[in-house]
Amino acid sequence: MKVERNEDNDCSRLEASHDGYVRGFGLIHKRSLMLGNDGKELRGADQLIPKGRRKIRGSAAYAVRFHLAPGVEPVITADGMGAILRSPGAPPWKFRCRGANLAVEESLMVDGAGEPVRTSQLVIQGEVASLGGEIGWQFRRSS
Repeated sequence: MKVERNEDNDCSRLEASHDGYVRGFGLIHKRSLMLGNDGKELRGADQLIPKGRRKIRGSAAYAVRFHLAPGVEPVITADGMGAILRSPGAPPWKFRCRGANLAVEESLMVDGAGEPVRTSQLVIQGEVASLGGEIGWQFRRSS
């Protein structure tokens, strides 16, 4: 695993990558994150980069998952590329993705007492070819 971090006057940036998909798919996974200094925006990109001799024939399905805290209610936008995230007593957040389809699925988390708690997750689903690809996404606070 490789990790790099940078900061400037506007944002903090973090890049991390791993080779866990090289053996099965011939792909490196790299995630880039940018958090605005005001805390109102988080942008990210997941890249699948070809490496090694193994190649995908045709395409391979992927899913990028964002598990939400209990009480956060996601509503998919009409274009299927975003969601409004509402939680009691807090301003809503907007989620957007590009390059794939967005869905909401059930999820579970384990609370501090070790008990399972039902929640939801945002799932970006798509396919990647042997040339690799990039999935961009963004969380932005509405106010």
